Order: sequence, then C-alpha cells, then structure tokens
Amino acid sequence: MENSHGRRLDALLGHLSPAPRLQFNQCSTLPPGDDPVVVGAMVLDIHAHPSANELRPGTTTPGRVQYVKGGVGRNVAECISKLGLAPFFISVVGQDMAGDLLLSHWQSLGLKTDGICRISEASTPAVSAIFDKKGELAGAVADTLSFENHLTPKWIGQFRNQIRCASLVMLDANLSEAALQAACELAREAGVPIWFEPVSVSKSVRHSTISSHLTFVSPNEAELVAMATREDYKPPENVVELLNSSKDLQSVLSLLQLPIVRLLERGIKFVVLTLGGLGVILCSKNCSATVDNVRVAELIRNQDRHLMSSGICYMHFPALPAASVVSLSGAGDCFVGGALAALCTHQSLHASMAFGIAVARRAIQSEQNVPSNLSEVPLKADVQTVLVSAKHQHSD
Repeated sequence: MENSHGRRLDALLGHLSPAPRLQFNQCSTLPPGDDPVVVGAMVLDIHAHPSANELRPGTTTPGRVQYVKGGVGRNVAECISKLGLAPFFISVVGQDMAGDLLLSHWQSLGLKTDGICRISEASTPAVSAIFDKKGELAGAVADTLSFENHLTPKWIGQFRNQIRCASLVMLDANLSEAALQAACELAREAGVPIWFEPVSVSKSVRHSTISSHLTFVSPNEAELVAMATREDYKPPENVVELLNSSKDLQSVLSLLQLPIVRLLERGIKFVVLTLGGLGVILCSKNCSATVDNVRVAELIRNQDRHLMSSGICYMHFPALPAASVVSLSGAGDCFVGGALAALCTHQSLHASMAFGIAVARRAIQSEQNVPSNLSEVPLKADVQTVLVSAKHQHSD
C-alpha cells in the first residue's frame, strides 16, 4: 500500500511540474473529474445581522435573523457539488426538524444521503452566530457535541470503499480524534491524499495524531499557531496581538515562519495559510516542485538561494476585492471547496488555489454559506487575475 501512496502523491505533485505558463482550464466551469469524499459536520446555522451600526451589549439589537444550512464539511461538499462534481458526504444529523431541513436540501442537490447517519437520541448540530455591520463574526455558540459523539470510527468504516476510491478525502476538525484517525487510516492504506480543515482554534489541535498522514492543512493565523503549539512550538506571549496589528504580508509571514516550519517538519506536505484580505500563502518544503510558469521561474532565479536556505517555499495568492461584503461566514469553506474541486479535475496546484479564491469571492457577496448560483458565474477571469499576481515570498 505504501507504493500506492507514493503513486498517488507523485500524481498530485505531477500537477505542479513546470509548464510554459501558469493558466487555468479555458472553461468557466470545471471539466469532468474524480469525485472526492468529505467527512465533516452538517449544521443548522442561525445568523443574526444587526441593522444598527453597532451591537448593543446587555440589550437586544434590531436586525435580521436567518436559518442557514451550514457546517464546515457540509459547506465544502455543497460547494464542490455546485462546481460539477458529486462528493460522497459522511456526517450525522438528528431526527428533528433541523435534520429534515438539511437532508431535504441535500437531496434537492441530487447528492446521496447514504453516508449521513440519523440519530434519535440527540439533536442536529447547531451554531448561533452574530455578525457585525462589516459582515465579520462578532461571536458564536456551537452545539456540535452530538456530531462528535455519534460520527464514530465504526460508521466511517462502513464507507471504506468510497474512501479508498476517492480522488481526495477532506476531513474537518469537528470529528473526534478517534474518527479522524479511522478516516486517515482508510485513506492512507489506499494512498488517497487528505485535506484537513482546522475549523477553529480549539479544534485545530486534533490534527496532532494524524499529522504524518496529511497532504494539506488550511489554517488561518490563529489556528496555525495553535496547531504548531501542539507540536512543541512555543509562540511569543504577544503573538496574537502582533498578528492583529500586522497589516502587511511580510510582517505576518515573519511571525508565522516557525509555526509553518514546525507543521511541515511533522510530515504535512502543504500548509495552505488563509489570511482573509491578505489572501492565501501556499507553503511547502519543495520549492522547485511548485514552479509551473516562466514568471515564477524568473522570481526563483532571483530568490532561490534564500528560499532554499530555509528549505521552505512560500507562494502568495492575493485575495480578490468584493463588490460588496454581505457575509464572511462561508468564504473559507468555499475557498477549500473550490480548491478541492479544481484539484479533483486535474488542475495544477497553483491554479487550484486561485480557483478557490475566486469561489470565495462569490461567497462573500452571498447571504448563504454557499452561493446558490455558483455554477452559473464565470470564474475564469478571476482565476487569471489571481494567477497573474501570484508570487513567491521569502521570510526574513
């Protein structure tokens, strides 16, 4: 099975080999590809948006409250489905109205529900979130214990064939450590690449027992620090304050270089660092493997000595400005969904990062976690805009 694992990784790295220039498939939608498996939470989100300029502590604030279909794994899987693939989703919901709503919507997408376990002794996971006037999350309470308790290794094991035949497996950190381990073992045995989405600071550290199995992780700054701390990294006491006050990419990268290195040393192949308005940094230990256009090759000729002295390659993909910011709650999940969909349709890794950013831009402009018209919008121009501006970074 180790040879199988090597072949799968070689195939993935083959997408990163040099090409005349960095470009995306000429279609505005993705070509046919191989379907992934997503294992993660299916959640009913309750979103509250104030109509006043500021939230008022200690009292009610007039505004708008919506029920939104959510959960990191669910959002990622729906996003992938709207880009033309049919992900197999493994999750848990209760025998209640929230579960009925989520399952009914899933069936309306034409997706299988075989992997979704219905339980009578617990309620469907729910998250109540309050957003500020800018669309940023002001605070939230997550009730997902039923998911952790009932998405067991035994349930996951029933779908070993789907996992072993998948092009990629995506796991969200809502899973218990035992469930994560079980899913990783099945994927590893078949040589299937694994993408781990950390979900939150508190849950991100669940990666620690499976680090060596992971091909991709996609943390934000705070999640990255938490994950590295679990791997014996000791952050500066004021690292959070420093990150919050850092406005430029180079300052952020300098602060996060050691945590990135620590995760890569643990066997993770790619750290996909998501930085909100600053975009995404793709981090790997093999710089030459990620060169796939002449512009990047020219940059490397100027910086390669420095990059390779640390053994780490940093490739920055800028965020795209949104015409209007409605909600940021689904942007990260849609980035992951877009990137995974592109990888599954054999796009290069760089093009896949750019495609994820283009999809995330659409999510920012939608009240839903996953835009309803995602398959109808032309994404090619946005992808090319990101790719033209993508460049290598170095850490001081």
